[in-house]
Amino acid sequence: MTRRRLPRLLPLAFALLGGLAWADGPSADEVARQMLARDAFGWESGTLRARLVLTTADGKRDERAFEGASKRAPGVVRTVVRFRAPERVAGTAFLLVERDGGQGEQHVYLPAYHTTRRIAGREREGSFMGSDFTYADLDRRDLRDARYALLPDEKVGEAACFVLETSPKAEGSPYARVVSFLRKADFVPLRVQFFAKDGKLAKTTSTRRVRMVDGKPVVVESHTENATTHHVTDLIVDEIEPHADVPDSAFEPAALERG
Repeated sequence: MTRRRLPRLLPLAFALLGGLAWADGPSADEVARQMLARDAFGWESGTLRARLVLTTADGKRDERAFEGASKRAPGVVRTVVRFRAPERVAGTAFLLVERDGGQGEQHVYLPAYHTTRRIAGREREGSFMGSDFTYADLDRRDLRDARYALLPDEKVGEAACFVLETSPKAEGSPYARVVSFLRKADFVPLRVQFFAKDGKLAKTTSTRRVRMVDGKPVVVESHTENATTHHVTDLIVDEIEPHADVPDSAFEPAALERG
């Protein structure tokens, strides 16, 4: 399978908002719908190569390389991720199943134990591969099943942003609220703040680079910092191939063990 390497620099001559108009500005629900529909942090139907770069407060770095594939079918998106390096995590695999209007599934394969298990309940609050992302962050359920409110507009750098406050409805959510700073031109989240159940800031994700992929803006580099420990996770997408032909059999729990 050939892979397309993303260009180093890609101008954002982009105005998806053109043609959308609101007499008195958009409602919170309308802004949320646009954010979720455009989903700049996700991809549907394609493959990629990416890295997680983990940095402790005292500067120690640990880089983890992985490959991912995603595929949409009616009413469902399936994503599989396989870690390739370093050796101590190579072979670890993760499957995410997201269903329209329903609860998704998460499965992880740990080669050291030769077993695949489902992530559920309080496990969703756990760290994904030692990063500052939880399993709950990966399925975005807390953003989809939520109440929304618009806060006063702000700027991130020179970009005018809607500020959307999301309050998850699910009792099992690790967050009391999530505040997203969405660039008005294309609804890309330039900054996302996650607040814990006690109301304190838990972490902040900042967008570092955005590129157009198949006519859609995709975040290809983000920076997440834990507000308490100052541990940092940089997510860097090196290559992406939209519409790659991946067989359905790759997106089953039993396939995680096949490597």
